[in-house]
Amino acid sequence: MNAWKTLKTHAKSGTSLVEMVAALLIFSILMTMIVAVIHPASKIFVQMQSIQYAQVILDNTMQELRGTALEASGNGYVKIYGACSPDTDLTREEGAETGAALEFVNSEGYAVLLSADGCPETDIFLGSAAVGTVSKDQIPAGRLLARYYVRNAGGTYGYQDKDGKKTARAVHAVFTDGYYMGAYLELEFSYPGTPDSTRTEADGSITEFYRCLYADLRLYSDPERTRLEARESAVLDFRVPIKRQDGFTAQETGI
Repeated sequence: MNAWKTLKTHAKSGTSLVEMVAALLIFSILMTMIVAVIHPASKIFVQMQSIQYAQVILDNTMQELRGTALEASGNGYVKIYGACSPDTDLTREEGAETGAALEFVNSEGYAVLLSADGCPETDIFLGSAAVGTVSKDQIPAGRLLARYYVRNAGGTYGYQDKDGKKTARAVHAVFTDGYYMGAYLELEFSYPGTPDSTRTEADGSITEFYRCLYADLRLYSDPERTRLEARESAVLDFRVPIKRQDGFTAQETGI
């Protein structure tokens, strides 16, 4: 009889509603504590990954700029533009000590313009024939851009036609848009404090020569380029000393 009562008592035993609620409450507290620990850690991981991606982008861009600088011809010049947005009229821009665009003459005799501030609507010419057009929004600001122009006998090049329409021989986005992974590049070029050598011209003016330039690269997470993600500096070496040009180089052309 006692054995039967004991078995009956065991059959009626189980988890009560109060015990279940208490267990769920403890579980919720534990989960909250775990999430409180994991969530900041996951945010730190995402931030570190973003910084690593940004560093890779800047490192590759630096290598590209260094390689491009080696193409500069000793028979040409280097020039820094203070501004180089799509609305900047380069035919009215003299050289600057620091700025957003670098211009130089490569070994093939083309004037090359490097910038990351966008491109105006530009007609591409092969000889005297137009072969295409780059729209203003096709290469937005924040992307490394190279433009090529043919120099004339006077050493200047045709940046626009007589009607003010922008022209070029080639426009090249150095990397695809996906390469930047949603980030935006900003460039600033500058000369070293003192030139490597100087030359006194017949008119008494002084021509400066440089074996290198400085480049400051910044990567932002927004198109307005206000939220900085990473920053690097690079020295752009030339093969030989290059003449600094501060005069006007972009001119109207008869194309």
